[in-house]
Amino acid sequence: MWNRRRRLVEGVRTWGRSEEPLHDDVDRARLRSMLERPDGEQRPSRCFDVASFGRNPLPSTSACPAEPPPMGSPGTVERMPVPLQFESIPIDSDGFTGCEEEWRRVEKDAANHSVYTSYDWLHAWADLSRPRRLRIMRAIRREGGETAALGLLEIDGIRGWRFAGDWLTPRRAPLCVKGAEADVWTAIADWLLTHRRAWTTFEASEVPPAAAAIPGASLTEQTVPRMAVPDSFEAYLASLSSRRRHELRRRLARTEQAGIEVREVDAGSAQSALADFVRLYDLRAGVVGRPRVDERLPQLLARFLGDGPVELHVFEVLDGDTRLGVSLDLVYGDAYFPCSLAWAPAASHLAPGILLTINVIRYAIARRLRVIDLGPGGQSYKLALGFTPEPRVTLRAVNDSLWARSMTAAGVVYSRLPR
Repeated sequence: MWNRRRRLVEGVRTWGRSEEPLHDDVDRARLRSMLERPDGEQRPSRCFDVASFGRNPLPSTSACPAEPPPMGSPGTVERMPVPLQFESIPIDSDGFTGCEEEWRRVEKDAANHSVYTSYDWLHAWADLSRPRRLRIMRAIRREGGETAALGLLEIDGIRGWRFAGDWLTPRRAPLCVKGAEADVWTAIADWLLTHRRAWTTFEASEVPPAAAAIPGASLTEQTVPRMAVPDSFEAYLASLSSRRRHELRRRLARTEQAGIEVREVDAGSAQSALADFVRLYDLRAGVVGRPRVDERLPQLLARFLGDGPVELHVFEVLDGDTRLGVSLDLVYGDAYFPCSLAWAPAASHLAPGILLTINVIRYAIARRLRVIDLGPGGQSYKLALGFTPEPRVTLRAVNDSLWARSMTAAGVVYSRLPR
């Protein structure tokens, strides 16, 4: 058994060490053929129906029609060279600090600006999680040499690539300057096609439709409730239907009469509120049958207490001196990102989740923020409170080469061996 395990481990270590291009001309032709019809007319990449984005489920690439003839056959049109050059550089968890200046420069001109693609968030995550294998991804303009995109990638033991942040980070994607997203994803796809022994899977979340260019891509859609912050709370109420407005006013009045209040936790009580968040979350998790909170979440968020580009604000629902609920919210630039909330199961009749979400709207109005992004999860009460569901796309690509399938199979076998 030990000899078999040693041979398997050695095989996993040595397979795919080379990142030299494999079948360069064939794979580049395949990329071109995926993006063009035989008559030269452009088609949506990997059968992704851009016109239906946000309305229909996204088809798997397995439902795609047969690919056009290879390049060079009659009726095909030669594609222009990819305008961006892709590169990935190995770093350790501490090496990310060397990218701070460049990262912040790209952030200022980013099209997909989010707290979850910010340097501060990813640096805090890497410092806390200490992943074993990280790479910095760059997409550089061939003319001029400017950086068009940056990303932090995590690589697992069988060369599965994913943008860093794991489940703590809703948006795991490259940070792209305005107007460059489509070219960035084309450059990534071109690199993956010509380095087939560098990866087995490739994952990202909250990506644009252009991510369909990735070889072996499968796209799934989820919704994220968002709201453009109104000028006043009265303007917010006026935007609701008369029935919703009446229900909301009645609930707020009943809550006030019962002596329930929502207030921000001061800096001196923030750590105790974080501990209560974990306790309340786990209590409710036991009732509704979901996993307990990841202990890294409060540790990660606690790093943003105090002044800084990313601000953590902790709010509590109080009944006298009893803390019934806690919400953990992030403010970054002019955007509000409510991160997580928890409440006592016994207080569910008071709807603390609704009270904390209404507080989000009040606070965003008071701070004159631009937008509220509630993150994944389109619960009905969020939509009833006036949030609009916005479609977001998750990408998972699988390398269909024999080498990648063998590597994946070896990883599965290794994981089942007795330790």
